[in-house]
Amino acid sequence: VVPVLQLFQKEWNDIKNKIVKCDAKPIISIDTINYNVFKECVDNDLVDILNDISACTNNPEIIKLLKKKNKF
Repeated sequence: VVPVLQLFQKEWNDIKNKIVKCDAKPIISIDTINYNVFKECVDNDLVDILNDISACTNNPEIIKLLKKKNKF
């Protein structure tokens, strides 16, 4: 989870820096951009996140749910 949040923070900062340098009003809101960046980061790293979660638990119900939902 931490690598995804770090990637999201980096992307967030890059977007904020681009917006600050530009005087024009953005076509879409910064909240929409941030959500889309976050979603893309999570989608790209979802299997890694789920593997990390399953590695940190011995609860068979959680492991079964993760495998069923994502087939990793």
